[in-house]
Amino acid sequence: PAATANNKTAGIEISVSTVGYQSIVLKFDQRLSNTAANTYTIQYSTNGTTFIDFATLVPPVNPTTIIFNNNNSYDFSAITGLNNNANAKFRIVSTFSGAGTTYVGNNGTYGTGGTVRYDMVNVTALSVLPVSISTFTGSYTNKTSLLKWTASNEININKYAVERSEDGRKFSEIGFVNADGGTNYSYTDAAAKTAMNFYRLKIVGASETKYSAVVKILSDVFNAKLNVYPSPAVNSVNAEFTSQHKTMANVQISDASGKIVLQKTAQVQQGYNNFNLNVNGLNNGMYILKITIDSKTASSVFNKQ
Repeated sequence: PAATANNKTAGIEISVSTVGYQSIVLKFDQRLSNTAANTYTIQYSTNGTTFIDFATLVPPVNPTTIIFNNNNSYDFSAITGLNNNANAKFRIVSTFSGAGTTYVGNNGTYGTGGTVRYDMVNVTALSVLPVSISTFTGSYTNKTSLLKWTASNEININKYAVERSEDGRKFSEIGFVNADGGTNYSYTDAAAKTAMNFYRLKIVGASETKYSAVVKILSDVFNAKLNVYPSPAVNSVNAEFTSQHKTMANVQISDASGKIVLQKTAQVQQGYNNFNLNVNGLNNGMYILKITIDSKTASSVFNKQ
């Protein structure tokens, strides 16, 4: 440009997608003729249209006619809008010197024939964005759980291991889906347990492993499996089971002859339940614990000592 016109209009523009990456860094080498401008502005854009000044570059003075200004590096980590952005852009533009309104020559008199050359231009990232699971849902039909999830920023991810639990605490892997660079995935569990099933994804990457949120899927009204422990019991026993909804349950303990020795009603929560029952006053021997919910009964045997 002319010495007194078109400030920050001449230079280079670098357009690059940063999808999947964060903490962006711009690096470049610069070579100036003696009549090129002595000041440059580093700019960035998050929308590909509007540019914002980021830093000012004043190359070192050199008595020769050619100035090599190499190994320039600008860390844009604080500009989060440049992370994971398909429209990220950068500019390096000639700038009026200081607070003035004119271009100044780098090592001589500024001239419109001055040249600025660039080499080794690199846009790099200090870290890779972790994969993000934006949705993870499940449904139950005909004794089968169908899990669906949507992934983004899928970089260096090997697979999604599907884990299942009956109580939401102890999970075991039941299968996996290989990561294919897509966004939408699904998994069918044809061996879903009755009542409540808890699922989570173990996301296995090349260098790290992380877990998704837990999804609960309700199936049958009441889990026929009633886990009672410890046996033999001394002072109390725990009755562990799952329920489809919040309701009232009838709890009953009877001895080997069928005589009812304890009977009560208790509030049942949706999902996992664990009742602690005092059996300290019972005689030593075998007992049957029954829990009835919505006319369905589950039972288990335990010993008292």
